[in-house]
Amino acid sequence: MVSLKLVGGVLYMKPKVLIVGTYHFGGSLDYIQNDTGNLLSEQRQKEIIDVVERLSKFNPSKVTVEQVKEKSDALNNEYNNYIQGTFISK
Repeated sequence: MVSLKLVGGVLYMKPKVLIVGTYHFGGSLDYIQNDTGNLLSEQRQKEIIDVVERLSKFNPSKVTVEQVKEKSDALNNEYNNYIQGTFISK
């Protein structure tokens, strides 16, 4: 999403940025651990779907995630499959 701003007769594109942070769903070696309950519960699934729908409405042109380097190729492949509509959840 881009908004336009007119300054001194010049039209500038002003990008919108959305930064989303979350805990590590699969656990981590972080000093602070969160008890997230059952991520597959009906309530948690509704919450996750809500976040995904809101992100979809934002329609980002770029997405970045924290991931160990060894898994980046697999993540990029999964994302490309998602964009193409061929992603199958594991």
